[in-house]
Amino acid sequence: MSTCLVLNEASLPFSSAADCKGSLDEFFVMLHRVNSQGVTFYRADNIEGDWNSLDYSDGFELGKWINEIQDIDHKRLVRSVLGNVKCPVVSTPMIEHDSDSFFVLSSDQNIDVKGLGVASVIDSRGISFASQDCWKSDPVNVTKFWTDEAGNCCEQNIDVPNIFSLAQVNGVLANFKAQRESNKQYLCKLQVDGNQYLPNLIFCENALTNFKSSFVTTQDFPKIVDSLNKLNNAIGESNNAEELVEKTGLDITGESTSVMNNRKLSRQREFNHPKLGKQSFYTHVKNFPDNKRMHILPDYQKRIICIGYFGRHLPLK
Repeated sequence: MSTCLVLNEASLPFSSAADCKGSLDEFFVMLHRVNSQGVTFYRADNIEGDWNSLDYSDGFELGKWINEIQDIDHKRLVRSVLGNVKCPVVSTPMIEHDSDSFFVLSSDQNIDVKGLGVASVIDSRGISFASQDCWKSDPVNVTKFWTDEAGNCCEQNIDVPNIFSLAQVNGVLANFKAQRESNKQYLCKLQVDGNQYLPNLIFCENALTNFKSSFVTTQDFPKIVDSLNKLNNAIGESNNAEELVEKTGLDITGESTSVMNNRKLSRQREFNHPKLGKQSFYTHVKNFPDNKRMHILPDYQKRIICIGYFGRHLPLK
């Protein structure tokens, strides 16, 4: 499971300003504690903004509520969350392969739950405001609707893990920690070839060294594992770069002509392929924090992808 949370935008607004004031204290403490352990947040409503921009309730003013907080330490905590805890729109490549689906609350199909739907797609959890009884549940049952290739309307009920209270935080963080440790061990056990769970991938020694490096963070681990699994599964059905992008749902591009024509920059993208020797790894995956990249070399005839590099964005000039 991915170590991130997706905002359940359907859990706002509260029915009254009074209910909102009674719940926000706990919500912001929850955000602060989870964020302090390196958990990231996303929103799926395609509205760029931050926690200040949310519609909490009719007649509720966030700034006024903060100014009325009597406890100085708690006021600082809330302001710290608003200033430092980011909640960006979820990356389109993470969900574009499921873009024709829509999700509703199973108990009330008039309520669209895109955030919880996206959480299910990226194997994550939702985070909800405790505004209604239906959001004070873990998991929340949602119904996914889509049309298959034959034009038939399909539906599926999905239980989406959901965090809505401070009481859940310790358990959630323990699960995230266990997942991160598992991901780290998984990457450290990878070999140049002959990987049991990734039979369609091979690795340059350089990439294996990168995965064990100190600059690979706990936020990187689940995204690396997720990308490797998607590449491994998709290459068997992909005949070109466009199909690889479509089937993985990853943000995969090549290098610009100016980079490829610059000998110095081009050499920095050359890695020792375990079977072919030195090769240029121009194709790269972008779905990682801090602008990091994974450089790959797909072989669409042999249905194999070689992973050449993971790390900071290589120089462009």
